[in-house]
Amino acid sequence: MPSKRSISKTGSAPTCPTCGMPVFLGLPQIGVAGLIVERPLKEIADLSGSAYADRILWAELLRAGLRRNELRACYLWKHEPKEDELKWHLLETVRYMKGVKILMFLGSEVTQPLLGYNASDVSGVWTKSDFFPKVAVMPGPNPGTLVKGTVGEMRLAITRFAERMNRIKRVRQ
Repeated sequence: MPSKRSISKTGSAPTCPTCGMPVFLGLPQIGVAGLIVERPLKEIADLSGSAYADRILWAELLRAGLRRNELRACYLWKHEPKEDELKWHLLETVRYMKGVKILMFLGSEVTQPLLGYNASDVSGVWTKSDFFPKVAVMPGPNPGTLVKGTVGEMRLAITRFAERMNRIKRVRQ
């Protein structure tokens, strides 16, 4: 039977063990820094602005000196959210991010269960999570809000995250 957490040798997509829906676990497990977004941007921005929100997010990360190939990125919700499945999605996210040194949580659907706060209450402030006790966590707003032009709060969080990541990279060299 193919693994529930990875693509099988037959090429079939991984599935949620609770409901059987296909899931997206994340980009390859690379880098010392992780990025956890609530769910695919096409679901959190109005449909017409989803690609735009994605481009803005990655442009802001690049502006701060972060490249996609340096980040381990994933969604908290691996498929359309269902209240009774949060535990599995949280455990898969924690498992996927094992080994990172710093994390960025984007959106209240991530910060609420992992930190106990709404993103707007802790955005741009380094904190800790019981789920990642040895990892510095930088919360930020939901990337879907970028479509509406609220980039300042996101930019602050991303800049602070990039500064810490660059210090880690310098120490490792």
